[in-house]
Amino acid sequence: MYPFEEQVDMILIYGKCQQNSVQARILYSERYPNRILPSRQTFKNVCDKLRQTGSLNTRKSDREKKVTHEGNEVGVLAMVARNPHVSSRQIERESGVSKRSVLRILRRHKFHPYHLSLHQELHGMDFVNRVRFCEWAQQQIRNNESFFDIVLFTDEAAFTNHGNVICVTCICGQWEILIGCGRSNIRDNGL
Repeated sequence: MYPFEEQVDMILIYGKCQQNSVQARILYSERYPNRILPSRQTFKNVCDKLRQTGSLNTRKSDREKKVTHEGNEVGVLAMVARNPHVSSRQIERESGVSKRSVLRILRRHKFHPYHLSLHQELHGMDFVNRVRFCEWAQQQIRNNESFFDIVLFTDEAAFTNHGNVICVTCICGQWEILIGCGRSNIRDNGL
């Protein structure tokens, strides 16, 4: 769809060319060389829309929303309020509202269809990586006793709605430089 001003220009040029869309297209391209050139049919369609509706704005549908009406909206939002971790598929199964309509309702109310994933447990090589990190840290201290004065330690906490608190210690600061020097194993240490 073309912006309002461009549609007005199309109508004026179409009228100036006595409703000859071929000539209107040529004149439009000469006057507005930096704009997208509308097709011949577009000139006619814009004028017809103005004649029929009295407006250049696109009409909103008067059709009643069958699925996303207020009753279903309240039901979907209530399910999310009861359980913020509920999936759109589960809402679909329990409410009978299609997944697409569920997502449309949630989007309209500024909800986002994603779940928080916490990956704060040890797996496979994590223990070995932590030992390797400790050995590396000891080496850094041997080289420079004040090494950890330039490292920032922070505690992050993830709070859940069922009372659990998960804490993780993160190390920031010199790491970006060290990773850039080829010590990518530091990134894999699980900290």
